[in-house]
Order: sequence, then C-alpha cells, then structure tokens
Amino acid sequence: MAQGIIVKTIFEQKPLKVEYELTAFGETLIPVIVVTAQWGETHRQILEPLLQSTTTTVK
Repeated sequence: MAQGIIVKTIFEQKPLKVEYELTAFGETLIPVIVVTAQWGETHRQILEPLLQSTTTTVK
C-alpha cells in the first residue's frame, strides 16, 4: 500500500499497536482537507441544524 494514500504499520506486541501515516501522495491531499475544513467552519451555522435534523434509515 506504499503507493496509496495511507500506510498502516502493525506492531506485533501486547497490546497490539497500529500506526497510520500519509504517503507522499497522500500528503498532496492536505490542501484539499484544509480548504474543506475551512468551508465547514465558515458554514457551521447552516450545517449544524441540518445535521441535527437529518434522520438515517437503514434498509
């Protein structure tokens, strides 16, 4: 998965330890994530009531 977005490393120890890190390719997503987070903060007052009124139906 080294060519993917995230590298998962499992350490065989007790208790089990798992670490995740972005690959160089994954790090190219950081600007997109930052802008998305900023958009969410800017629109928080609109989004929060929408999220609270949304219901989920499992079929």
